[in-house]
Amino acid sequence: MLSTAKKLYDTDFNLWVEETAKLLKEGKWEYLDLENLIEEIEAMGRSDKKALKSNL
Repeated sequence: MLSTAKKLYDTDFNLWVEETAKLLKEGKWEYLDLENLIEEIEAMGRSDKKALKSNL
């Protein structure tokens, strides 16, 4: 299932997000695509930081 999640990330990002949220809500940690999830969370943080600097 994990390799399916990684492929989904590359082929259908929106579905990957929905599936990742579902897995998180269900506590199915072993099925999470942690590599890409961490990358996306870090990117969100950088994006928010840039937006804050821009607004200031």
